[in-house]
Amino acid sequence: ALSMLASDTPVGVDGRVEVTADAFGAIPRTWVLCTQDRIMTPALQRRLIGELDQISTLRTTVAELTSSHSPFLSRPAELADVIAAVC
Repeated sequence: ALSMLASDTPVGVDGRVEVTADAFGAIPRTWVLCTQDRIMTPALQRRLIGELDQISTLRTTVAELTSSHSPFLSRPAELADVIAAVC
């Protein structure tokens, strides 16, 4: 599984994405906060959630998992439960 991991963005992308209430803010969303993530720390995840909620008409639902950055590998059953509950 590790050999198949790849970035969602091309190398060199600066990571800035413009999010607006019209384009994104009205879409219900759930953030799976991985509490043991060392790539995107929980503090950074919470900051990003707060920034999304500032421009959004809907608040982000947060589901915390005791997981590393890749819960689909380390906690697949728990992640599936979160996804099923949201759907």
